[in-house]
Amino acid sequence: MQAFRSIASTAVRALRPSTTVLATQLNRFPTTPAYLFPSFPASQPNPAVGALGCLGFQQGREMRHHMVKNKFHRTKPHRVSLFKNLVTALIEHERIKTTLAKAKWLKRIGDRVVTMSKEGTLNSRRKLAGIVRSKDAQHKVFTILAERYKERAGGYTRVLRCNLNRKGDNAPMAWIEYVDRPGELRPTKPPTQRLPYSKMMRRAMQRKDEDTAEYAREMQEAAVKSYEQRMKRLSRRKIHVDP
Repeated sequence: MQAFRSIASTAVRALRPSTTVLATQLNRFPTTPAYLFPSFPASQPNPAVGALGCLGFQQGREMRHHMVKNKFHRTKPHRVSLFKNLVTALIEHERIKTTLAKAKWLKRIGDRVVTMSKEGTLNSRRKLAGIVRSKDAQHKVFTILAERYKERAGGYTRVLRCNLNRKGDNAPMAWIEYVDRPGELRPTKPPTQRLPYSKMMRRAMQRKDEDTAEYAREMQEAAVKSYEQRMKRLSRRKIHVDP
């Protein structure tokens, strides 16, 4: 039995190039003579080509799943360098003007930088050093921005689209800026203090579901206690930098 399997696998490898060429020719020329391979409509697969699947052949083009990322017509090293420069300029000036697509992508990096600065650990400083280029911008993130947004849980940047597009290529332009500072383009709402599981508790109380409300209350107390313990650990490990 083992010898038969080895002979069969050798035969399949020997037939692979010629069978692949046959499948390509069948797809390229659908009007094959009827006595050789009868023609089939486009809605039905050709059994002569589909029968090749039993030999382990793949027909057709692979689907492009999870390939929706905007590459900005640049290679990966160029794209990474571009956004490192943009986030460094955003931290230094706190408001820059760029295209709308770049501003939307830069918003994630700008928010992530502030989140790392609020941790204040040595690991976060090393991560930030690989994103922000200048030493002055790194110092500003861990001193000014971390102190400014200590009460805000996200949403540190804002993207506002410009009325006029860029001349030449008509690209939509936008302003991106940090919030909660003097000279903003639009006033900022104060940060809301929302406890975890509060929405679940409110909906359970509206439905008069006591079991779910009690569960949400217990989970909320456990989450608050865990957060307080984590902040105590971070405060003991925090690295203080003189201004």
